[in-house]
Amino acid sequence: MQFSQIFNTILLLIITNFAQAQNTIQLSLNGEADFEQTTNAFPPKSFKHKIPVPGLIDLATPKLDQYEAYFKGTYQPRYNWYRFNFEVPKDAKGRFAILKALKLRFSSKIYLNGYECGSYIQNNTPVDCNLTPYLKQEGTNELLIRIADRPLSPTEAATGYDREKYTNIAGIWDDIWIDFTGPIKIHRTLILPDLKNNKITVKTKLENYANILERNMEYSIIDYTLSTFIREKKSKKVVSDTVLINDQLSCQNGIQHEFSLNIPKATPWLLHRPFLYETVVTVTTHTIHYQQYGNTKSIKPVYNYPWQELADHQVYTFGMRDFKSVEKDFELNGEKIKLFGSTIMLNRFFEDPDRAHLPWDREWVKRLMITIPKRLKWNMMRVSIGGLPKFWYDLADEYGILIQN
Repeated sequence: MQFSQIFNTILLLIITNFAQAQNTIQLSLNGEADFEQTTNAFPPKSFKHKIPVPGLIDLATPKLDQYEAYFKGTYQPRYNWYRFNFEVPKDAKGRFAILKALKLRFSSKIYLNGYECGSYIQNNTPVDCNLTPYLKQEGTNELLIRIADRPLSPTEAATGYDREKYTNIAGIWDDIWIDFTGPIKIHRTLILPDLKNNKITVKTKLENYANILERNMEYSIIDYTLSTFIREKKSKKVVSDTVLINDQLSCQNGIQHEFSLNIPKATPWLLHRPFLYETVVTVTTHTIHYQQYGNTKSIKPVYNYPWQELADHQVYTFGMRDFKSVEKDFELNGEKIKLFGSTIMLNRFFEDPDRAHLPWDREWVKRLMITIPKRLKWNMMRVSIGGLPKFWYDLADEYGILIQN
């Protein structure tokens, strides 16, 4: 075996073991936040309420003065302010800080330590906001998230429409956290299983959050390695080869990769045996290349990252299953299946004042979507008029319920 082959083999093992041993540092903001409302778009002078996260604004305590009006659809539109105070974890200092909010309703602005970091018109879809420029490495950081009531959202915002709904209550209604990572981060990853051929297709998009400019005002380029492999979720046994992609990405830009991974003799996901796998995706950064006086120079990263340091590490759960329609029938993993179940319209349930915090109570959701349907011999749920918090889908995967989303 040649030296280069030996080196690449050792490098693969190092990266694989490193990915198994470490994770991107995440700071969850779920729990409780300070809360207040204003009639204008400026921050409140004080916060007199507490609110659970995730949830909707009617859950604020003490109760809002328009509490009853929210459920009647007669409320006066206001701006809703969430305040989170946090410190940078000791082992995360010097890293990039990316806020991840899975579902906000409705349009939002994000401020850190008095500075605006981003403005977003999307509703109920993920928001990624770079907090790094205004992050304090020492001491307390103040994060403000302003969410507008629906009538105050921009006219071009896709706020949704349902003629049978009479009110829309705002809020942070799915997980929210900060990833300490970078400079190159895994922005999105899609796993497409193909049980018939014992493989998956991985589509992943990377973002380079660094802002390193060359003398000629062009963005510098950073070398990176993308490492991906598959393991069983429960046992953590690795069941595939590792795909290594060595590439370059200029600062403030993104790139997409698509590739396949084989799983010899893959175990199928079945309703009575919902076997799950994990795709482990890791990015390590290496060298920055920049131009100076017409000459190309290469340096090790200048941001607290030693060579071949972990930039980002994410794990994605999936089941090996094929589902398709064949004429008037459906097939799961090549076998005919009859679907029995009902419809979940969570966004209409939001209008019920008695729902309180139930949609975010894991045990209640498990009973609603898993325990009772299984007793009725149901095997699927139709999700309509909007989506669900992420953990609802995770429960369906874990316990064997199909979802028509």
